Amino acid sequence: MNASSSFSLQQAYDLAAKFPAIRLSAYQAAQTLLWGQHGRKRKGEGEEFWQFRKLFPGESLSRVDWRQSARSQNIFIRETERLTVQTLCLWVDFSSSMAWGSEGSPFTKLHYALTQALALAYCALDNQERLLVINPYTGEQIFFNSTARFPALCDFFFHLLSHSQETPPSPLPKSEFLPPHCHLALFSDGLFTLSSIAPLLKTLALQSTRTFFFQVNDPQEAQFSYEGRILFEGTENEPSHLVPNALSVAQNYQNNFKHHSVQLAELCQNNHIHYWSFLTSQPLMQPLQHIFRLVDSSLEKRNL
Repeated sequence: MNASSSFSLQQAYDLAAKFPAIRLSAYQAAQTLLWGQHGRKRKGEGEEFWQFRKLFPGESLSRVDWRQSARSQNIFIRETERLTVQTLCLWVDFSSSMAWGSEGSPFTKLHYALTQALALAYCALDNQERLLVINPYTGEQIFFNSTARFPALCDFFFHLLSHSQETPPSPLPKSEFLPPHCHLALFSDGLFTLSSIAPLLKTLALQSTRTFFFQVNDPQEAQFSYEGRILFEGTENEPSHLVPNALSVAQNYQNNFKHHSVQLAELCQNNHIHYWSFLTSQPLMQPLQHIFRLVDSSLEKRNL
């Protein structure tokens, strides 16, 4: 993969203009998912000691165990067994290739992925889990711990969308930014070399990060149903490429795209990472229900 580039000013304007619809769709989707979850037991306050853990940035000092903290240079929180919450980390690929959508497509890849990510985030917050998002431009970590903070979460993503950044975003999270034993939901189009992601996936497996890789692609990226003479322009600083007869290269392209996706899926499987691919032409709730079941089930298992 070439070095990822940031959005152009026009892309930033277009994406920001669509964000209110993204936010509304995510909220409505979350309500649908939570309605189907009616009756689930929620975590409550318990008395049985579970563990001490370090305070994360943004957490309230009201839960600090000052006696334990005085014994070291770190600040610790005392967690009881039923108060132990999981950390769900959301990572959305903000590479400029994600801002692309084929002609006639109702969504760009980023529009689709953000809607799913925000819906998943709302459900996690409603279930009293801790949510972590990382700024792909700066590496800044921001924690959220209740649905009351959902507007602030939306503001965070809106800021990323509405500003054309000089520094290119990182297409993948750095493992050192992730808390140990967290759950990571990663949304990307997967259009990078496998050698660039293999070290990260191996590290995530070694540090017991429960990872979910959701590959989001436009239908044309998978099907390549173009015909005639077409000039293809790169989205991430790649040179333009003129194809005299698109139909003549369609089969080779489709085979290469499928081979890349299969290899990515195998790489994930070899590192005990859940992999799921879908197209932006699919109804939003179809893959989102699968995403929610996977992640929610994993969070529940860690809470037992």
